[in-house]
Amino acid sequence: MKNKHVMLIDDNRFTLNIVGKALEMNGFPTRKFNDPKEAVAAYDPQIIAVVVTDYLMPSLNGLEVMHQIRQQKSDADIIVYSGIPNEEMIQIVKENNAHFFDKPLNFELLIKKIENIFAKNKEEKCVGN
Repeated sequence: MKNKHVMLIDDNRFTLNIVGKALEMNGFPTRKFNDPKEAVAAYDPQIIAVVVTDYLMPSLNGLEVMHQIRQQKSDADIIVYSGIPNEEMIQIVKENNAHFFDKPLNFELLIKKIENIFAKNKEEKCVGN
């Protein structure tokens, strides 16, 4: 997982910068995108290990981002967060083997989840060799 990045997508620049700063301060190289369409177009599975995306955005919502990333035959771990969750959305996230977080984000839990993802992926890579 060396040199792998977290892709962070949020249309709110304040949230994008705060969450990005928290990830970077905890050692996760982060690529931040304010536009979800731009993020999906820039997605590269060789570089991105984890996609963290807001749900409610104007051009694509977090579920659409998740589906478009998955269509690229991606095995990236995806985290969708929302301040207005509903059971249907959460169910769709889980059915797609993604993770859900409520807003406001608990940075400690988010960092721990990403650490666990990187550790799991590193372990799987070692076992595969």
